Amino acid sequence: MILGLANQGSAVDRIALVIGNSKYPEGNELPNPANDAKALAKSLRDLDFTVIEKTDLASGELGEAILEFHHQISPSTEVALFFFAGHGIQIDGINYLLPIGKFEAAFQVKSSATKADEVLAAMEEAGAKRNVVVLDSCRNNPFSRSIRRSVRGGTAQEGLTPMDRPPVGTLIAFSTKAGATADDGSGVNSPYTETLLEALEDRPATGLELKKLFSDVAARVYKKTKQDPAIYSSGSFAEYYLVPGEAGPAGTDTAKMANAAETKRLEKENEKLKQQLAEINRKLEDGKITNELVEQLKSLQTRMEEIDQKMQEPKTEFGGLTQVTPPPPLPVMNTQRGVSPFMFPNSDTQVLSDAELSGLSSDELWIARNEIFARRGYIFQTPRGQTLARKLGGAYQGYTSDQDAIYSQFNEVEKANVEKIQRYEGR
Repeated sequence: MILGLANQGSAVDRIALVIGNSKYPEGNELPNPANDAKALAKSLRDLDFTVIEKTDLASGELGEAILEFHHQISPSTEVALFFFAGHGIQIDGINYLLPIGKFEAAFQVKSSATKADEVLAAMEEAGAKRNVVVLDSCRNNPFSRSIRRSVRGGTAQEGLTPMDRPPVGTLIAFSTKAGATADDGSGVNSPYTETLLEALEDRPATGLELKKLFSDVAARVYKKTKQDPAIYSSGSFAEYYLVPGEAGPAGTDTAKMANAAETKRLEKENEKLKQQLAEINRKLEDGKITNELVEQLKSLQTRMEEIDQKMQEPKTEFGGLTQVTPPPPLPVMNTQRGVSPFMFPNSDTQVLSDAELSGLSSDELWIARNEIFARRGYIFQTPRGQTLARKLGGAYQGYTSDQDAIYSQFNEVEKANVEKIQRYEGR
């Protein structure tokens, strides 16, 4: 056991108030906050938090929940965490968390909504050793815009204002940067909360450290969505492990555990991407082909290729250091299909049959799909794609890494074949 971590983990050490407001009136409901609160509450309970879970709170109820939270925090509490998902707005440089209700003027917001600073003050007064405030409350929705248009007696602006002077021992996390709006997401959870949930399930060999957790979440969200989460932390926010790391210096066993945790995370992400891919393919089969759907398809394909590449990078440990060995060679193409270096030389002129695709491995399906892009001159960015390009030899002539430009050249047969191969890959 790592020194200094022996007493971390009992329920009395960790307390959280988790709020998700979804049912805003007049067509301004947000689908995900209630789901976000439910999922995060479960995840925190699994980490030995005592959780106060609330959804769809009106003005007075929001204040009561914060008071209940305040009463349960004590100076012996190691970490107190406040999470709010729903609508947030800034007026005259002050951040407000909106309860369920209709708002038409600034005085209504100022008198009925909860100031984010009041949450901080309540937590600071209660005296926990560490305070964490997570605001996934800059949702991109016409509701906030209607408030900005109709509000009188104050200046309402996009997103939240920076909270760059947190109290002692406090960390504040925004789901996106100050002054910007965050996507509510098309899935069950918002992109930020979904990523937070994934990170809370990780078990790095070095331990699940609280401050690093939110830093990693911000980086992952930005990579996936280009939404740029903000973090404000006081210098006095002390290191704290939600899950201790392994004892002793890093070595072979530690490296193996870290690799296993990363592999598990990638596998979970890949499963979610497959589900999204299957949904897109169903829409395409129904003839619902739109530019937006094509963009989603290309984005999914790129991310799945990245994950596939990472999954195929075996790790070799030497004296505690982890080195990445070269990826295994691609499968040898079936020479019975002819002397062409392409697995399917005619995939640009004939729609591939189920008989041709059904017996292929995942690696062969990947080749079949990507050689269609290669034939049109796509310049691959990953080592795996570059290996394919080398195998094609003189039959390959790359000229651009712009997928949009390549896809725009596809004929209907090529598009149909890419979609059909992806359906097999999603199985």
